[in-house]
Amino acid sequence: MVAGLNIDTTTVGDIASIQGGFPPFNIPKVPFTLETLQIIFPYAAIVAGVVIAALVFAWENALRIRARKLTERYAALGKRVHLRHLSRDCQQLLKDADSIIEVNIMEDPTYKVLVNKKDVKRKQQQEKQ
Repeated sequence: MVAGLNIDTTTVGDIASIQGGFPPFNIPKVPFTLETLQIIFPYAAIVAGVVIAALVFAWENALRIRARKLTERYAALGKRVHLRHLSRDCQQLLKDADSIIEVNIMEDPTYKVLVNKKDVKRKQQQEKQ
């Protein structure tokens, strides 16, 4: 509109020179002492936590969307999916698709994880007796 009506306006070039490009990137000269880290760490931890939470949420949301689309395709074709040996987490994720997915938790094994080798040896000795 300005060019069409030939209106005189101020441009960025009239205010300052842009010939030099962007200013150089500089790292501030902050001493890395324990006091500086004590000031920075709480804020850095909060920012890192927020970023991680956002990434996890985005990933889980993408998985839910993909699972929903897949279940909608199977439902449209009149197909059913039978899954076995699912963890509790998997069972929870599949609740959204329960109209076309059959979950049989009666046949699922319970997985136990031993924490250290002493427990394994003790358990083996008890089984031998």
